[in-house]
Amino acid sequence: MDVALFASALLLGLAGAPHCAAMCGPACGVLLRGCGAAGQPSVPLSFHLARIAGYAAAGAVAASSVGVLEQWSRSAPVLRPLWTLLHAAALGLGLWLLWTGRQPAWLENLGRGAARAAPLPATPENVCMDKPLAAGRAPIPVALEAGREYYWCTCGKSQRQPFCDGSHKGSALAPLAFSAPAAGEKYLCACKATATPPY
Repeated sequence: MDVALFASALLLGLAGAPHCAAMCGPACGVLLRGCGAAGQPSVPLSFHLARIAGYAAAGAVAASSVGVLEQWSRSAPVLRPLWTLLHAAALGLGLWLLWTGRQPAWLENLGRGAARAAPLPATPENVCMDKPLAAGRAPIPVALEAGREYYWCTCGKSQRQPFCDGSHKGSALAPLAFSAPAAGEKYLCACKATATPPY
């Protein structure tokens, strides 16, 4: 293996360690001891072995796919410009994320679209016709037009979240009419528990 490549991979792994600890640490803690549980839990060895195996498998798949693309670009000259554009796009996206400090809406929707579309499990508190049903766990990014009137769903049953589709009929709830003071992307509440509706 090329020494420079090995050293680069090692440095990238070390640089990503704080990110992994921050992202995976709380989730692993909850899984192992539960929210609010007292006492020191006994961490099963199988849990950590499964984590290592999962990370290794994901890394192998990523490395293999990149390796295959690189071999194709060498064997087919027509693919070389595409390979270069892919690297440039990845670099551009990374610089944009570094500059803005947040993901673009389309990228966020790739990972969270299914979670937003799936409503939260019904409970006695939100099944009541006079109480809203949480339509999702995360706010929904929407491109709003300045001065246009919108109707934000307050019941949580609309299939056109975060906007009303008439599903509230028969309940004591009604959509909230609002207009955006300026055009741009806004995040509208999906859990229906916000203190500043519709945001």
